[in-house]
Amino acid sequence: MIAFFGFTGAIIVAIGYVPQIIHLWRFRCAWGISIWSWSLWLLASLLLWAYAFAKNDFVFMSLQSFGVIATVATIILYQKRTGTCPYHGSEK
Repeated sequence: MIAFFGFTGAIIVAIGYVPQIIHLWRFRCAWGISIWSWSLWLLASLLLWAYAFAKNDFVFMSLQSFGVIATVATIILYQKRTGTCPYHGSEK
């Protein structure tokens, strides 16, 4: 039963990355993104990923593997940004 809670939490965290990645991919808009924060999250994800593998915790390994991939994707897409989307361009 406890593994169910772990997997459910991992899935929710993974889903949390999706809107940011889709927005970056679709609009090439990085409005409001702090590359320093994402770089720190990448470092944290890599350290937690190594810890999860050392502990052989499948749920944590899965979550951190996705976290590393999603964070790297966000950083790469941030670097390919071309401007501001129509939604963010209208904000002052």
